[in-house]
Amino acid sequence: MAIKLVSPKVKKVVPLKPKGGPGDYLRGTYIVKSGDTLSKIAQAYDVGVDYLAQVNKIKNKDAIAVGQILKVPPVRNRSKSPQPHAKPSGAPPHSATDAKSAPRTANGTPVVPQTKNNSDGKPVTVLPAMQAAVIFPFKVKPLNEKGGAFPAKRWSDVRPLNSTTFGTGRKSADGSLRLHAARDLCAKDFTEVFAIAPGKVLRVAPFYMKTDQVSVRHESTDGRKFIVRYGELDPASIKV
Repeated sequence: MAIKLVSPKVKKVVPLKPKGGPGDYLRGTYIVKSGDTLSKIAQAYDVGVDYLAQVNKIKNKDAIAVGQILKVPPVRNRSKSPQPHAKPSGAPPHSATDAKSAPRTANGTPVVPQTKNNSDGKPVTVLPAMQAAVIFPFKVKPLNEKGGAFPAKRWSDVRPLNSTTFGTGRKSADGSLRLHAARDLCAKDFTEVFAIAPGKVLRVAPFYMKTDQVSVRHESTDGRKFIVRYGELDPASIKV
């Protein structure tokens, strides 16, 4: 592989390292069973349906056959059958901590995640009681939750898409098309919002309609790193 770096200020030849030996082949495979769906398999392996379909060159996501062999993401000790990740339970912490410090539960107890293999050989992260790896940003159910005041605009819907869900097609002011890059949670004014995991605040800035946004670089207690922008926040009540 040849790499060429181009910059107005820097021109440098990057030497390649000597070719090493072959690495471990970590990609797993899964054989489709009766009752399986692509969505179910994707959820079990913690990947998106679109990603799984793309890797396996599946055009119709609703049509998979029993006995079909699917490629699944690389993980050591990959299970031969998908199992969902453990779902820790407990009350959410009411404030985020620096990702470099030890995460704490709502009652201040330090959290020490433990990694082990389940009965099927798949690595899982087990967290102590009272601490979830990622929490929901509300203490109350959104109004566009299942059974809520806005059943036609449920934030969790994947198909069919609606205006509150991630990936909805939208038009920009200049008429160009774009995809909705968020999930909208409908709630009453001044509903309390929490960071979903420990992290570092990157910025607090104006959003729109006289609201602010807070961007946070998160590092969850099970090692995931990601950035979330929390929008439509009341500027006077933001505490970071």
